[in-house]
Amino acid sequence: MKKTCLLLLCVLIFIPHIFAQEEVAPVTFLFGPRVGVSAVILDQDDFNDQIQKIISSDDKYFPVFTEIGFSSQQQIDLGDSNNYLVIEQNIFISGLDQRFALPFITLLMCYRMDIGLEAGIGPFFSFFNDTAERLQMQFALTYSLGWNFKGKNFSVPLNLYFIPYPSYGNPRFTFTAGINFEVKD
Repeated sequence: MKKTCLLLLCVLIFIPHIFAQEEVAPVTFLFGPRVGVSAVILDQDDFNDQIQKIISSDDKYFPVFTEIGFSSQQQIDLGDSNNYLVIEQNIFISGLDQRFALPFITLLMCYRMDIGLEAGIGPFFSFFNDTAERLQMQFALTYSLGWNFKGKNFSVPLNLYFIPYPSYGNPRFTFTAGINFEVKD
């Protein structure tokens, strides 16, 4: 799994540079904020116990929490079809509404149709300190489905992510909305 994630990460990093050198497939760079909500499919007491292992406090934690972050995209035109290959990087902080902050990163490779419908897949990296104050990282594969509303120099993405955690077996659904602005040279 780690080798697959590492290989996918390398592909996600180098593909925009390969296509950017060709005149046939111009690349559009997009950047913008995202907000959303996540739900972990887990009993409230079990979720509270898992968060208490990371953050020891007297608070009770609920398995539905907010997300806030940024998205960067490289949109590669696939020619006359007006469809796109999209390389997307997202950085989020989870749980600020419940007074915890767990960062995560997704790196997605998506196919976006001319009408705005998109689907993607890529690695998910989550970071946290365990009870011994050691930095831990979890890996999972992220599946995304979304709709991208296009304006003149911006777009409004709505995305649903499904993240099945193989390490502890509790899947997570995340819905995000945002605005992406085209980065001009």
